[in-house]
Amino acid sequence: MKVFLSVGATYNTQQEDFVKAFENYLSQNGCERLTVGRGFHTSAQPIVEARNLMQKADGVVVIGFTRQIIERAIEQPGGLKQTSINNRKIPTIWNQLESAMAFGLGLPLLLIIEEGYTRKQCLKIDLNIGHY
Repeated sequence: MKVFLSVGATYNTQQEDFVKAFENYLSQNGCERLTVGRGFHTSAQPIVEARNLMQKADGVVVIGFTRQIIERAIEQPGGLKQTSINNRKIPTIWNQLESAMAFGLGLPLLLIIEEGYTRKQCLKIDLNIGHY
């Protein structure tokens, strides 16, 4: 089984250790990992390469790590629903792009999200899509 693994560049030991352990888990269970920038390098634009690899995949796993922390901000400034944002974790936008591509292709999709994200930040997935 070919699994497209969406994971941004890791920037600390804990993240890298988790990704390596997950990659090993896939390998030990007969899965071929397809990941842009981790074993697959081409001169194509990353979004094109992600699409090309995903079209070969049987399923997609997205690992969402914190990329930024917004300590203080305002959402919808000046609007009727203006709200304060405090200490919100933000993943890489690639998690959303690649999740949307998987959804569009009708591929089974698993999200593994770092602890601390709010329900509002997580994608709503229709678990009835896919081939299995």
